[in-house]
Amino acid sequence: RHCAKLLNTDHKALADALTTNYATIKGELIKKTQGKAKSEMSRDALAKALYHSLFSWLVTRLSRSLHPPGDLDLYNHVGVLDIFGFE
Repeated sequence: RHCAKLLNTDHKALADALTTNYATIKGELIKKTQGKAKSEMSRDALAKALYHSLFSWLVTRLSRSLHPPGDLDLYNHVGVLDIFGFE
């Protein structure tokens, strides 16, 4: 419920999207529960996609705020070292 609230979506729809596969066979829509392992893979893929989108947005936002307008031709990126898990 917490994740669905953060994503501004219905918790039942999110749970269904992460745990169910749909296929159309001979014009008929078939709903199949995908099991724990595949559901966990779907959850992890969603988390990875959200992290990627947020990280890309953050780098773009930082780049725009650090460089004045018209300066982007010289400095069109910001280098960020992501050391998650570094010990």
